[in-house]
Amino acid sequence: MVARDPDITRARILAAAREHIGREGFRAASIRDILVDTGVTKGALYHYFPSKTALGYAVVDEHLRGVIGELAERFKDVDDPLTCMQDLVREKIVGAPAERLLHGCPVVRLADEMCVHDEGFKDRMNLLFGELRDVLADAIREGQRTGTVREDISPEGIAMCFASMRNGLLGMAARTQDAAMVALAAESWIQMLDGLRP
Repeated sequence: MVARDPDITRARILAAAREHIGREGFRAASIRDILVDTGVTKGALYHYFPSKTALGYAVVDEHLRGVIGELAERFKDVDDPLTCMQDLVREKIVGAPAERLLHGCPVVRLADEMCVHDEGFKDRMNLLFGELRDVLADAIREGQRTGTVREDISPEGIAMCFASMRNGLLGMAARTQDAAMVALAAESWIQMLDGLRP
């Protein structure tokens, strides 16, 4: 019998949970289906995640930590954060394969479904959204310092708008299944970002 790597097993469970939650929603996502997809036993799953709610919390925590880490790296030492934001929109939304874009974001779907019902989800989303806002706001402040961003705007306000637009477009993609409409909105968003330049 081959010993399993606990980190790999845990990552497989999280990936399968993220997929099922993204497709079906948190409440409808089935632990049984996650077990079938991963080939792990129920006991193994509950070893890593003592409840379905704990599994949902982990999906939120790890997905958003990854997003925040990626953004922090991309915006590190960037003099022109608006161009960096535009590049992200082009890459993650305009240039995303339609099948991935129309699937939406599992964490956005999870937040929409569960934050009004569960304090743990709401608290996690607020904490992580705050971290995301801080990364983007710091980059915008640096752009103001270097003269690439207008000084009369609120870095925190623009950061929150950016995160909200991203989540809104991904939610719209999943609900409408219309990639062309999402791409049109994203192109307009890119143009709007130019309005924040001096």
